[in-house]
Amino acid sequence: MLGDNITTANNLTFTSAQYNSLESNTTIALIHDVNEDGKYQVGVDRVLSTSVVNQSAEWSLTSGTLAVGAYNLGFVQCIVTGK
Repeated sequence: MLGDNITTANNLTFTSAQYNSLESNTTIALIHDVNEDGKYQVGVDRVLSTSVVNQSAEWSLTSGTLAVGAYNLGFVQCIVTGK
């Protein structure tokens, strides 16, 4: 997905090597921002994949097979606190 950010691939993988490491034991989700507002909204946007960040702060997400069409993809990091 270089240049115009258009790809013919229908199964995409994103990793910490491409997009930076995160705090270990947190969950990261690949989302399709359906309404393209730049915010994740439960019941509106689609979670395509989730992964737990390992002890080395590394993660990997695979989209699964996507139908042909336009997608506004993004990441959401979920941090659960003990409070």
